[in-house]
Amino acid sequence: MTITLSDDLENSIRSYVSNKGYASISDFIREAASNALYESPSFWERSILIKLMELQKASGLNINEEALGALVGGYSIFYPKAEIGPSDEMSEEDMRFVMDILDMYRWMQFSYRELDNKDKNDKLAEDVKFRGFDGNAGDGYLAFTRFLQENDRWLDLELATGNDGLNSHMPVNDIYARMLSEYKKYKWRGLEADLSGPKPLTLEQLKEIIDARIHPENRKHNSIKTSRDW
Repeated sequence: MTITLSDDLENSIRSYVSNKGYASISDFIREAASNALYESPSFWERSILIKLMELQKASGLNINEEALGALVGGYSIFYPKAEIGPSDEMSEEDMRFVMDILDMYRWMQFSYRELDNKDKNDKLAEDVKFRGFDGNAGDGYLAFTRFLQENDRWLDLELATGNDGLNSHMPVNDIYARMLSEYKKYKWRGLEADLSGPKPLTLEQLKEIIDARIHPENRKHNSIKTSRDW
């Protein structure tokens, strides 16, 4: 593809690319084209939308609170999708990870309730409760989880005893990733066998997912809990 630019426009683009830290002019062109095609709001457009909605809200007008929260938080999956957005936007991959974890805990808790009474105990009941995300991680997972619940999503999740506003106060992402890997083995168990939908997890499957919290290096030879364990 060949693009013809005037000298003035080419110089302006080169200056903009240099000042904004783009790796190349091609990266800038790709971003500009993507924004134009997918109608993603630029950083300043997003800022203006936020201010306008806040003014409408202050004036007593009804606004879409979820849309405002998404714009403020940079949760692009909840406003028109763009391949490239402002640098402070949360990536779709990160948002999907958070929602997958919430789904996992929801199904673990449902499955626990479906167990025979003889298989239930206080420890297992606590193990399937959601412990939140680390507020000091700087990844935005905790804020995104709060955004989801403020907009009536995953409100049925049971939280672990002592949970501080969904804040785990410890690194949990690697732990959740290991649990999620085990969970996905059983997520749709039985769906192909009949049309009744996915089955509750068995006691053994629940234990496998819960045991995945512990790092493999610590499972056989080290009984002392570390920050990588609960």
